[in-house]
Amino acid sequence: MIWYHIANWLSAGANCCLVTIRDARGSTPRDTGALMAVGADGTFTGTIGGGALEWEAMAIARDLIAGHPEGYGMTRTFALGPSLGQCCGGSVVLGFEVLSSDDLGWTNALVQAERAGPFATTGQPDSRGVRIRTLDHTSAMASPHLEYHGEPTRDVFLFGAGHVGRALVLALAPLPFRVRWIDSREEAFPRSMPQNVSIDPIDDPISVAGNPLHGGIGIVATHSHALDFEIIAQLIQNKSFYFIGLIGSDTKKSRFISRLIDSGIKPDLIERLTCPIGLSGIDDKTPSVIAASVAAQLLMLPRKVNDRV
Repeated sequence: MIWYHIANWLSAGANCCLVTIRDARGSTPRDTGALMAVGADGTFTGTIGGGALEWEAMAIARDLIAGHPEGYGMTRTFALGPSLGQCCGGSVVLGFEVLSSDDLGWTNALVQAERAGPFATTGQPDSRGVRIRTLDHTSAMASPHLEYHGEPTRDVFLFGAGHVGRALVLALAPLPFRVRWIDSREEAFPRSMPQNVSIDPIDDPISVAGNPLHGGIGIVATHSHALDFEIIAQLIQNKSFYFIGLIGSDTKKSRFISRLIDSGIKPDLIERLTCPIGLSGIDDKTPSVIAASVAAQLLMLPRKVNDRV
């Protein structure tokens, strides 16, 4: 949430510096478009790849903030091998933009867009060298001033607000997923939520699983095996879901498969079920460990056409 932090700094009357990889050639820690924002106190958010490059960029950003209270923009090229001693061997062009309270208006608009997911902006530098960004809804690739912000996210429908569900929500919080958390027990949800989570205390979670307008990744970890089964039966028949995971054991999977066959569901649909969920080789059953394993598994999934970009 780069722009969220930038707006907070500016609202408090503190300048900050936005660092952008404008061009990346050869082997580099991150690609063109990566962002990092540095505060006047040295705190930062985002990353341009870490290591000596990031450390040097942060030092430059702090000096620019101190020397240009009105705002300022510049670019600088870094050869990672010769100038910074990094083994990558590539080169990057970094853009440095000191933002002041005068920039709060247009940055607030980007905060609102950031909350909804990835977005694009366009804009040209003003007299200070600061690019005044406005939302671009056309995503015209031909525009030399177009920038993309945020990572493409994948939709996760998480059924169950128990121990594993809570742990998984926390594990997915900093990752490129958008989570819809579903449970019929409204009191089961915690009071505070990560920004990428929306809760749905619906009385009939089975209807959510069967709705063809819903889709993405389905994870089932409710408080009831009977409810798990009914949700799974809907998910595997809903072609909008490309990954369907069920918490449980091999025994639970076998019993569910037998019941699904008895229900008349076709074998090719049943094969869509993944159970147990998580990476093989991690046997710890602690909720936080299960959640970390599942999060890693989801990150390894190939991206699908219904990813939002």
